[in-house]
Amino acid sequence: MKTKQLFLLSALCLLAGNSLFAQDRRHEISLGYGLGTTSDFLDAFSDVLATAVSGGEISQDNENYSGAVHLSYKYLVMGRLGVGGTLVYEHANADAWQDGVHTGRIKRDYYTIAAEVDYRYVRRPFFTLYSGLGLGYTSHNEKYQPGGGAESSESTGHFNFQVTGIGARFGARVGGFAEAGFGYKGLFCVGAYARF
Repeated sequence: MKTKQLFLLSALCLLAGNSLFAQDRRHEISLGYGLGTTSDFLDAFSDVLATAVSGGEISQDNENYSGAVHLSYKYLVMGRLGVGGTLVYEHANADAWQDGVHTGRIKRDYYTIAAEVDYRYVRRPFFTLYSGLGLGYTSHNEKYQPGGGAESSESTGHFNFQVTGIGARFGARVGGFAEAGFGYKGLFCVGAYARF
């Protein structure tokens, strides 16, 4: 519960801080959605490992990932360099199996907070190309809901990253963006932004 409160408080701070600097258009807020995150890959690897170690006794299937929703703030330094932070949320769930018998559902929530930097190497009035890096921390909350018996939960965390190989922004003060990379935002990410 404290993780959710910290996540929401951080999002509000990002939005409130932006209104203080609305004069110079060096501030940028974006909202995006991405697929194929590092959390997805870590889950898939841990599922394969658990199945192999247990000799197939414990497994998961029907995995469903919501995709990563992120809210970012960037301050443009000298027009080409953007520095800021990002908050990311992703949800996943799966069926749990033991010895071939369906035993319940597993639900996972991921909260990431990260510092980011990007460099805008092509900058035109209505079009920008950029690349970027991010480093942060992901809190992972997992809840097991059995068909019968008591519910159990576990929280862990790990350092996480984002490498944006190429990103493109379309528009001046308000517009859209698309990115390809790897990390907590996903392999592919799209969204909208506003510059103040």
